[in-house]
Amino acid sequence: QDRIALDHENAQRLGIACQQSKSLRVREERIDTNIILCDVHQEHGTASDVVDLLASNGIKCLTTGKQTIRLVTHLNVSEEDTDRACEILRTI
Repeated sequence: QDRIALDHENAQRLGIACQQSKSLRVREERIDTNIILCDVHQEHGTASDVVDLLASNGIKCLTTGKQTIRLVTHLNVSEEDTDRACEILRTI
């Protein structure tokens, strides 16, 4: 499978998992790239709090604002990594 297509598919899966999270809301209606931007609901802390929580579970992401995180899929993110990240994202 084309690597870019796989990255976009993994990003869509991550986006769905983020939507299933109590603390996150995906900014875009559709995810057409390998980048997912999510707003963190204030009652669940700040973006930094979520980044730290995800990092403690082996998921790397960045803040792009006080209440916004950015997740990216790329060559070094496997389908298995995405599966694991989705499981964790759904629980936060």
